[in-house]
Amino acid sequence: MDAPANTGDFRPPEGHTLRARAGGSARSVWFEATQERLGRTVALKFLAPALASGAAFRAAFLGAGRQAATMVHPSALPIINIYPNELCIAVHWCRGRPLRECGGILSAHRVAAVGETVLDCLSSLHATGRCHGNLTGGNIFLDEEKKVWVDDFFQPPLMRDGTRVFRCEETFFAPEFLQSGVQDWRTDVFALGCVLDTLIGRESRPRELAGVLEAMRALNPERRGTSAAQVKDALGRVRRLEESRLPPTSTSVRRQRSQRRYRRIPAEFDVSLQRRSASPGETAVILNKIRDIGESGVFVETEDPLLKIGSIVELDFALKGAEGNVHAFGIVRWRSEPPLPAGVGVQFLEVDQEGLQRLRDFLGSGGKSIQA
Repeated sequence: MDAPANTGDFRPPEGHTLRARAGGSARSVWFEATQERLGRTVALKFLAPALASGAAFRAAFLGAGRQAATMVHPSALPIINIYPNELCIAVHWCRGRPLRECGGILSAHRVAAVGETVLDCLSSLHATGRCHGNLTGGNIFLDEEKKVWVDDFFQPPLMRDGTRVFRCEETFFAPEFLQSGVQDWRTDVFALGCVLDTLIGRESRPRELAGVLEAMRALNPERRGTSAAQVKDALGRVRRLEESRLPPTSTSVRRQRSQRRYRRIPAEFDVSLQRRSASPGETAVILNKIRDIGESGVFVETEDPLLKIGSIVELDFALKGAEGNVHAFGIVRWRSEPPLPAGVGVQFLEVDQEGLQRLRDFLGSGGKSIQA
């Protein structure tokens, strides 16, 4: 596929083709692109041309990408690769929309649930002594299955290069940052409170949700709670309260849809699983057994202690009776506990198109085409 005419001076890394511009800001420009080797869609994030001439800006952009790649959480948007020569970062393509496009379409319990998920992700970051620093409605996404993704970790809100100073745009800065540059977990809580506040109208927000959002956006940081986890628990109580007010049929329909989406069937065959990490020297290829499989993911029997929740893995396996292997990228969502065998549940992030069709044919046959 030829690159579209509106890509300007942006040149993709070797093996990638730019398809369409997907967004941008004063700091970076995003493109939807094809990774030709796997035939999958990825997002390519380029440093904005206005900043590319500054050595400090280039270092900050690439450094942010490397640090973001170390963020391990099921809702952290995975970094696929970094290309210093092109000043480009390849990121998992999220088929959905940013929160800034979701205002007025989310119910109170969904707003609370989104806040819960983001705060759970941020708690993992805060445990390392760092904070996000730049949460906006543009870097929190809802994909087509309503899963929440958080992006732009470790992007500093203020960047300097010689006499130039660049401040992030369209952000919700806490008062203490604007006054003295102070940042910690409470500045993230403030920013998230501002984002959630834009998602639901004044007339449609219940009193309990309004109270939590007001506390999150308190001008005094001491009034925002004792930790991100504590604020998450407060939103969780609001979500459960609002869900209890939903008609019973709504809960039933959601449960049925979830069961259809995650239907699995027994299967046992070898899978080559490559653990991915920020350091190429830490990758490892292990032969494991798949114990059950569905279109959304697989359970892999393994005792590898480095396969933690949030780890990105690359899988390769053959379906008996079908030509060619199924190649996929996935993320570890859970680890098994006794009496189940030791292993991990892997949710597919990307499956090559031919492999996806083989997988669907297999699932449609009820797994009868495979015998270990």
